[in-house]
Amino acid sequence: MLEGDKLKKMIIVSLFIAVILIASVISLLLQKPPGEEEEIVEEVSLEGVEEVELADYFMAIVKEAKEYKGAPQYELPLDIGKISNIVQFKDMLKEKALEYLRMNGFVVIPGKIKDVAKAYVILGDKEVPLYITVDSVLYAYHVLFLSFLAELEEKKLCPLLLNLTEALFKANLELYEDVKNRDVDFLLKEAIRRDLAYFSVVLKLLKEDFEVPSEVKNMVERELTLIYEAKEVEAYSPIFCYEEDYTQYRPRGHYVMSDILSRYFRAMMYLGRMRFSAFSFNQTLADLQTLQALIICYLLLSTDVGNAKALDIWLRIYLPTTFLVGFSDDLTPLDYLIFMKNVYGNKVELLELADRSKLREIEKLAIENNRSRIVNVPIFPWERKEIIGMRFMGQRFILDGYVHQELCYPKVEGRTMVKALDVMAALGSNRALELLKDEYKYPGYKEQMTKLREFIASLRVANWSQSIYSYWLYTIKSLLSQPKPYEPTFMRTMAYIDKKLYTALASWAHLRHDTILYAKQPYALKIAIPPTPPDVGYVEPLPELYLRLKKLTVMMREGLRSLNLLEKSWEKRLRKLEAVLDKLRVIAEKELNSEELSREEKLFIRNYGLHLESIFHGLKRVFIDPRIIADVFTDPNTNRVLEVGTGYFDTIFVVYAKPNGELYVAQGFTLSFYEFTWPQTRRLTDQEWRELLEKGGIERPFWTTSFMVQE
Repeated sequence: MLEGDKLKKMIIVSLFIAVILIASVISLLLQKPPGEEEEIVEEVSLEGVEEVELADYFMAIVKEAKEYKGAPQYELPLDIGKISNIVQFKDMLKEKALEYLRMNGFVVIPGKIKDVAKAYVILGDKEVPLYITVDSVLYAYHVLFLSFLAELEEKKLCPLLLNLTEALFKANLELYEDVKNRDVDFLLKEAIRRDLAYFSVVLKLLKEDFEVPSEVKNMVERELTLIYEAKEVEAYSPIFCYEEDYTQYRPRGHYVMSDILSRYFRAMMYLGRMRFSAFSFNQTLADLQTLQALIICYLLLSTDVGNAKALDIWLRIYLPTTFLVGFSDDLTPLDYLIFMKNVYGNKVELLELADRSKLREIEKLAIENNRSRIVNVPIFPWERKEIIGMRFMGQRFILDGYVHQELCYPKVEGRTMVKALDVMAALGSNRALELLKDEYKYPGYKEQMTKLREFIASLRVANWSQSIYSYWLYTIKSLLSQPKPYEPTFMRTMAYIDKKLYTALASWAHLRHDTILYAKQPYALKIAIPPTPPDVGYVEPLPELYLRLKKLTVMMREGLRSLNLLEKSWEKRLRKLEAVLDKLRVIAEKELNSEELSREEKLFIRNYGLHLESIFHGLKRVFIDPRIIADVFTDPNTNRVLEVGTGYFDTIFVVYAKPNGELYVAQGFTLSFYEFTWPQTRRLTDQEWRELLEKGGIERPFWTTSFMVQE
C-alpha cells in the first residue's frame, strides 16, 4: 500500500511537471519571431568563492577539574532539632516537607514564583539565609540570550532580510522580463519564474503590502494560504511540488511578541525548510530545482544591495545566527557556489547554467557532499535521498536533535516518539539512562544509545565551543556527573542527583525554546522570622558549572564584538553576569574546602537578588517570565509533537553545615520542567502554555517524587 501511495505521488508530480514544460513550449511557439534580439551574456565571477569559517571566539581553556579538601558533612537521616535556625521555617515546612528534609537534607516544594530576582530580594530583606541555586544563573543567562536574540532579529536581521529579499526579487524579475519573450531554454525560463514565486512568498511574508507579479500570483497565494493556516501536516507545495509540514509555520516562542517577529519567523522558516532538491525520482524536477538554486547563487553574486553584494548581506544574516546556534545541517548557497566553481570554472554565464550535463554534475556533487544528519520533514526511509538539496538559510545542526534522530525509527525499530531524558542520557547521565530502562524494549535502542554516549564522551572542548548553542549544552552537561566525595552531604544523595537532572532538563528546555526558529527539529520517519539570622546562606557548590557558564557568557560577548553586534548596554549586562559567576565560583570553592567566607562574600550572598535585578534591568518583563514551551520533535505517524517547557520557580530548602559543624537551613528557588506529547496541528505558544498551567493538571516527571513534595 505504501508503495502504491509512493507511485501515485510520483505520477502526480510527473504530470504536474509535464504540464509546466508543455505550457512553456506552447508559450515559445506562440511568440513572435525574436528579430534582432540582443544575446544574453550575463556573466559572474566565481574566483573569490571559498568556504567561510567562523573566527575562534572561545577564550583560553582553563583547567576545570579540581580536588577540594571537602565540604563539612553531617549524618543522614537528620535530627531536625539540631538545625540551628529551623524555627525560622516552622510555618513553611509542614510534616511531609520536614520528612524529606530529614531523609535527604533538602526538599523542593512546588511554587508560584514568576520573578526570581524579586523573590531573592524579599528573602534578603527578611534576612532569611539564602540558598543560591545554579538554576537562578542558568535562568539569568537564558533571559539575556533570549532578550538579545529578539532585539537582534527585530532591529537588524529582519531589516537586512527584507532588503536582501527585495533586491534579489527585483534582480530576479529583471531576469524574467528579459527571458520570457526570448527563445531560450524552457527549463531556464521556468526556473527563473519559480524563483520569482519563491522570493515573492518571502517578501509577502515580510511585507504585507508587497504586490505579487501576475505571472506567479496564483501559486504564491496558494503557498501563502498553507503557511498562514499552518494546519496541514503533509500538503504539496504549489511552488516546490513536494510535501511540507505547514504546522511548522505557526509562530511560537518569542516570535509572537510583535508583528515584525512573527513575519520574520515565517519568512526564515520558509527559507530554512524549503529545499531545491538535487535528487528526485522525477529527473526533470531535480534539474529544475537545481537550476533554481544555481540562479539564486548567480543572483547573490551579481546583485547589489546598497553598497554591498547580496552575498555579503546573506553572510551578515547567516554568520551571527551560526555563531549563536550552529552551522546549517543542509547545503547552503555557499556550498553550491563552490560546486559551481568546480563545474563551471572561475566565470559562468546565465545561459550556461541550464547545461543539462553540468546540472547533473552539480547534483552529483550535492549528493556526495550532503552533510544532513537530521530529518526535518515527514518522509519514508527510502525517501531520504530526496531531501538533499540547497536551503537558502538552512536550519542548523544541533547535537540534541541528532540524538533524538538516532533514537527513533528507523534506527530504533518501532520507536516513533522520543523523550527528553534521551538527551541527558546521551550527554552522560547514568541516572537518566536508568530511568529509560523501559525503552530497551525497542530493538536497537541500547546499541544506539551506547554509540551516542561514546561519541559525545569523545568530544573535546574545541568541539563544544563551535557555537553558543553547543557550549550551552556543554554547560548543562556539568550537572550530569556523579557526586564527588568532597561535595556536601545533601548533594551526594540520589534525590539530589534527580534534582540536578531536573535542572538540566529545564535549562535545555530554555535552550530549545530560545532557538526554535533556527534549530533543526528531528522527525521520526513514518511508522515568622527572627530579626537577625545566624548565617547569610549558602551557594550551591558546583564551581565547574559557574566556570563553564562564565566561559559561555564571555564567548557570547567576544563573539558579538567580533561580529560588530555588541552594543554598550549588552556588554554591560553580560559583564555583570560574568562578575556574578566569578563570585559564585570562588564562594563554591571555599565551601568545598570548608573555608570561612569573607565579609564581602557574605554581603554578596545577602544582596544576590539585587545583583539579578541589575542584570535584568531594562529588559522587557515578558522575557523574564519563566513559563515557556517548545516543541522539539515531531512524529508524523501519530501527528504528535514532544513539548518541553518550564513553569513557575519552585522553592528549595537545603540543610548545610558550617566549618564549625553547625547546621542551618537556607531557602532558594529552582526551575521546574514539564514534558508531554501534543497534537502536531496545535504546536503550543508560550501564552497557551501559561493558560494550561493556570488550569492545573499538568504532571511533573514521575521520578521527581524523590525530592519534591507533590502538589
